[in-house]
Amino acid sequence: MADSPSTSSEHEEEIIDMSEVIEDAKADILHEPKPKRKGVLGAPKRSWDWLRFKHSNLSKKQKIILWIIMVPVVALGIFGIYSTYNHFKDGSSNESSTSNKEEKPKTVASPLTGIQVVPEAAMRPVTGVMLENSPDSRPQSGLKDAGVVFEAIAEGGITRFLALYQDAQPDYIGPVRSVRPYYLDFLMPFDASIAHIGGAPQALQDIKTFGIKDLDQFFNSGGYSRVSTR
Repeated sequence: MADSPSTSSEHEEEIIDMSEVIEDAKADILHEPKPKRKGVLGAPKRSWDWLRFKHSNLSKKQKIILWIIMVPVVALGIFGIYSTYNHFKDGSSNESSTSNKEEKPKTVASPLTGIQVVPEAAMRPVTGVMLENSPDSRPQSGLKDAGVVFEAIAEGGITRFLALYQDAQPDYIGPVRSVRPYYLDFLMPFDASIAHIGGAPQALQDIKTFGIKDLDQFFNSGGYSRVSTR
C-alpha cells in the first residue's frame, strides 16, 4: 500500500536529516569543513543572513513597527554609552583637579631645627645672637622665634642665651650682650654668624682665629639700635 503524500514527505525529511548527521560525523572524523546548508524554506543559517531573511518575509506594516521599536532602542544605547563616557571623563578630571588643589607646597627639612619649611627659608644662613637673661631684661624680644637656644652662665650666676635663627625673622631681637668663648663652641657646628656687643678678649680672638662671621655692634652699628623704653 502506497504511503500518503504527507507520510512520504515526513519520511523523506527524516532520511535527509539523517544523511546530514552522517555527513557531519564524517567531516568531524576526517577533520574536514562541514558543508554549508540552508535552513527552513531555504534560509541561510548564518545569523546575519537569517535576520535579513526574516526581515524580507515581514510585511510592510511589520517592518514599520520593527523600525519604530529599533530606532529608540539604538538611540538609547548610544545615549547610554555617551553618558557613561562623560561620567568617567568628568570623574577623572575632578579627581585630577582635587588632587592638584590638595597638593601641599613642597617643603624641606630645616638644617637648623629639622622642621619642614619652604626651600627658600632652609637656604638662609644661620645667625646667632647673644641675649641677656637678667630679670630686668625679661621678656626678651624675639627669643621665642629662635630655632635653637643655648643657655650658659655668663657671670655672677646669671645665665645668658645664644639664640640661633634661620627660617624665622623677628622684627626685633634683644637685649644683645657680649660674647664668651664657650658660646662659640655652641655656634660653630651651625656655621653661623654671631651678633654681639663686644666680648671677652679670648672670645674676640677666637672669632678671628676660627674665621667666624662677626656681626659685632662695634663694627656693624647700622644693624643695632638702643631702646629707652626698657
